[in-house]
Amino acid sequence: MEQVTEVRILAPEPNERTTMGLTIAMLSWGAEKTLQHTLESYAYHDLRAEQKIVLLQEGTPMQESMARYYGFTPHSYPINIVIANGYRALLDLAEHEHFLFFFAFVRPVH
Repeated sequence: MEQVTEVRILAPEPNERTTMGLTIAMLSWGAEKTLQHTLESYAYHDLRAEQKIVLLQEGTPMQESMARYYGFTPHSYPINIVIANGYRALLDLAEHEHFLFFFAFVRPVH
């Protein structure tokens, strides 16, 4: 019988961050500043995923550009498709088994 002289553990280094087949999905509606602050927060906390998508309801070119800058793929709708339909659209766009969903909107005050 052969004696084991070395055991190698194939695990990430303590400082190395990994993902697990994750889609981070965000639903946004009409709140450019909220979207910006949310994306800045995700960047600050170094959220990582194989796929990052944002559904922009009543999205603008500025919001699309902002999403791309922070590593999200934007998907714009010209109208508000409401939360349930937005969530369903994000699920349909998701490419991975694990799905983390966030809101990034506030109700406009008229």
